[in-house]
Amino acid sequence: MFIQIQPESSIPIYKQIMDHIEHAVASQRLKENDKLPSVRELAKQLVVNPNTVAKAYRELERNNVVRTHKGKGVFVMVTQDVYTENEKKRLVGEKMAPAIVEGLNLGMNFDEIRNVLEEKIAEFKNIKEIDHE
Repeated sequence: MFIQIQPESSIPIYKQIMDHIEHAVASQRLKENDKLPSVRELAKQLVVNPNTVAKAYRELERNNVVRTHKGKGVFVMVTQDVYTENEKKRLVGEKMAPAIVEGLNLGMNFDEIRNVLEEKIAEFKNIKEIDHE
């Protein structure tokens, strides 16, 4: 699994790890029941403290993205459609709100922020199309 962290970023390293894994799941590069590297393996790859990786995995488990099987490892969670449409919108909106605030704080207007969102959506569509070929 390829994860690239940016130590100089204002985003905590554990959150960067989470974001990469969530993106890989959303783009289906990681699929249901895929095994993730162990905490020690990923910490060694990224040259970070194992506690940082463990925190990312705990948060991902709390968010129902992965599940841990003692002695076997960490696996991508089997997705179940347990959310109503309104809950899905609320959850996605909660994730998007900080990005909108960040854009506004950087001096972007709403149209510029919308364009960034549309570009990201296009990237995800391309990744999904490439992965299914």
